[in-house]
Parts: sequence; C-alpha cells; structure tokens
Amino acid sequence: MNQATIHRPSNSNWPTAKYRSAFLLIEMLICFVFLSIAAGILVNLHRSRMEYDRKAVQHLRTQLMLENVGERLKVMPFDQLDDAVVDLRDEYPVRIKVAEFQSGSTGGFHAVLEPALESSTTLQHHIWRLEPSR
Repeated sequence: MNQATIHRPSNSNWPTAKYRSAFLLIEMLICFVFLSIAAGILVNLHRSRMEYDRKAVQHLRTQLMLENVGERLKVMPFDQLDDAVVDLRDEYPVRIKVAEFQSGSTGGFHAVLEPALESSTTLQHHIWRLEPSR
C-alpha cells in the first residue's frame, strides 16, 4: 500500500452532513453577495445612461428651438424685423442679439440666438441676412 488513504470512522456519528450544509450555506451567501453587487452595478450603469439620454434630448430640444426661431427670422420682411424679434423673445425662451452691418452698398443684419436658460452647453445659432437691393 503505497498510497495514503484517509480512514473515516464507520460509525454514524461522523458529522459530514452538517459540514456539507454549512459549506453550502457559505457558498450561497457568497453567491447572493456577488449577485447583489452585480445588480447594483447594473442599476447604476442604467441610471447614468438614462441621465445622459435625458441631457442629450434636452440639448437637442434646445437646438431645435433655436433653429426654429432662426428660420422664422429668415422669412420676416426687413421692415417688420424689430417687431418680430420682440414677439419671438416673448414667445420662446431665447436671447436674440441683432446687429446691423453695412458692407459697401449692401446692408443687412447678423443675429445671434442663444437659449435664455443657463445651461452647461453653449449653444448659439447665427443668422446672416442681406438686405434686398432696391
């Protein structure tokens, strides 16, 4: 007999079943801890992704609002431009800065549109429009 063998007593008092159930309980506890940590990480990842999506949608909404106001300014007749700027400022949460310019015999205006609400992003929409020659 060269091999070492483990001899267990043959009586029924040997507590292997009790030790196996304790080991199984420890395994289950470790498994539940691992699963709870993994679930917590997944919930945090999902929450941060949803917050990023919310900010991206708000950014897009603001950008589309600025472009909408810009398109409305583009089609306004020059003689109604000042009234249109006042109306658009009242209708939309936007700051409109209009500067007239003269280049040779041609004049026009440059408008800068910005959201009135302070946000972390700096969105601007520029409009250059030349006055029709008469």
